[in-house]
Amino acid sequence: MTPIKASLLTVLFILATAAIGGVVLIRRGFRATSEPSGLERLVARSVRNLAIPRTAQRGTNPLKASAENLQAGRELFLKQCANCHGVDGGSKTPMGRNLYPRVPDLHSPETQGLSDGAIYYIIANGVQLTGMPAWGSPHQPPEKIWQLVLFVRSLRPLSPT
Repeated sequence: MTPIKASLLTVLFILATAAIGGVVLIRRGFRATSEPSGLERLVARSVRNLAIPRTAQRGTNPLKASAENLQAGRELFLKQCANCHGVDGGSKTPMGRNLYPRVPDLHSPETQGLSDGAIYYIIANGVQLTGMPAWGSPHQPPEKIWQLVLFVRSLRPLSPT
């Protein structure tokens, strides 16, 4: 096959794929009640992870998981986060179910697999094109956000033992 034919076939394939995608999107419409596809969830998580600077991903929590810090994190969570994430972090709230993309379950391996620095970055800076607001300065001092990180970490599923 000549390079011109290969290029033409590639362009035709891209156009056909875009046309099919456009038809599906037009039929489905733009609504927050649609369930994101697996591909959309994968792409959204990947883009979010790429948007977190490496220095933030390597960040470690300067606070210890003391009863006081966990309680302070829990109080902040209930005040600022529970409307979307639920009091248990499971995101089974009217707000969490009706945002697009969906509010993540904080117990999930995808969330718990993030570094402390990545969770801090997400809380402090928010996530564009989602319902996640930025809770960082001037809204919260860093210590408060680290307390929230400790609380999110405490939501890990319990092991059988």
